Amino acid sequence: TSSPAETTSSPAPEPTQSKPEDAAPTDPAALKADLSSKLLIGQVAGFTLTQVQVHEDANSPFPDLENPYYDSDVDHKIEPAGCEATGIEQLLVGSEGKTENEGVRVALGTGTSSPRKHKEYANKCAEITNHLTETPTQDSIQTQEIPAIDGVIDVVATKTQHGFVGTEGDADFSTYLITGNVGNINVVVHLFPIEDGQDASFTDAVALFKAQVEKLKG
Repeated sequence: TSSPAETTSSPAPEPTQSKPEDAAPTDPAALKADLSSKLLIGQVAGFTLTQVQVHEDANSPFPDLENPYYDSDVDHKIEPAGCEATGIEQLLVGSEGKTENEGVRVALGTGTSSPRKHKEYANKCAEITNHLTETPTQDSIQTQEIPAIDGVIDVVATKTQHGFVGTEGDADFSTYLITGNVGNINVVVHLFPIEDGQDASFTDAVALFKAQVEKLKG
């Protein structure tokens, strides 16, 4: 006899349990403005970061962080299949800067499933052959260990070694990408060398990521 009472009473608390995202602006312009105010800009870890203007035809400040091969056409392909997109999505605002040797891009967005999807991408697409150029390129992706940072969850860090198929040495360079979530905000940091044949610094990538996390935590 108690079951009807249970079925009617158990859903009752749900409307009062407001989700965290309810507190965030739902209007796209307001959401972008809110994230812009939390974005890492200015002098950070030796970099001078400035906010980038999102092109009016684009949804993301850095479309190639979401899909590095978006220029691809039907005559060319990426191997393995399904490795065109990195799993990172819904980036809304971004900043960029550089030193003498390195460039960095920092982005904030609402895609909190991005770290999980990027981890799946890194596992599936550990070796990507890109036939878009005259000389096919090869990217090797490795997951990196990252020191624990308070206030951020689901952190995924990857190193990508870029090179040409069948060549060794000078053409190669490596980049780092770190993504994770602070509450309902996704953070992405992408660090890359200015010149081919150089490697970016994982220490710098971690420092910038940590600084953005701390700014979000306020």
